[in-house]
Amino acid sequence: MTLGWLALASFVATVVAIVVRIVQVARQRAGRGEKLVLAAVALPTGLLLGASTVTATTVFGNQRHWHEDSRDLVVVDRTGDHDWQHATEDAVAAWNEAGADLRLTWEVGSGECGFDGNRIGVCLGDTRVDGPFDGKSYDVVDNGHIQGAYIEVCGDCDLDQARRTEVAIHELGHALGLEHSDDPDSIMWYEGGLELDGEYAVLRASHDHSEHPGWQYVLFDLLGGDQEFNNRH
Repeated sequence: MTLGWLALASFVATVVAIVVRIVQVARQRAGRGEKLVLAAVALPTGLLLGASTVTATTVFGNQRHWHEDSRDLVVVDRTGDHDWQHATEDAVAAWNEAGADLRLTWEVGSGECGFDGNRIGVCLGDTRVDGPFDGKSYDVVDNGHIQGAYIEVCGDCDLDQARRTEVAIHELGHALGLEHSDDPDSIMWYEGGLELDGEYAVLRASHDHSEHPGWQYVLFDLLGGDQEFNNRH
């Protein structure tokens, strides 16, 4: 269960407790005027509970995704490493085959990675600080939409080319909005894997839809929806 779901569950439980208590008080001690006041409080509270439930089945229920106006993405390999460049180019080709409403292009660049709109940078990570790793991805989300993402890959882990490609596909999957899979055969398994078809279906489902109404995202924000994700492996 994600932190978002835990926060939402706590919120819903609190609202339910309030509604139950209001009903108990109304039945036991309240006069007519007090009952009207309690009803006036219970009604919007109940509506808020219903709205939060709808939000749970929409915003929280979907994996984060790029906005419909941000589906043309550029993956910029800033590693300066020919082997990683081949791996990230292959990763772009792999996710372009998913059939999702995303259009990925690949190019070589330089400089540091950061949140740069629709440009997903790939850089070598400083393993002296973070410890040995194959790859990590970061994305920042606003109202359920990815606003920017970048990837760091290991520069001195002595990986063979097959593993580099696997890491590149996996981390780019995170940058596109996919979370870890519980299937050990999936490319999105926390240690990576080979299977892509299932993840293609998840990616298509995440992006092939009309954007949710604005009020749901307002509620999503009130429930702590704006956040930055850091995905290891």
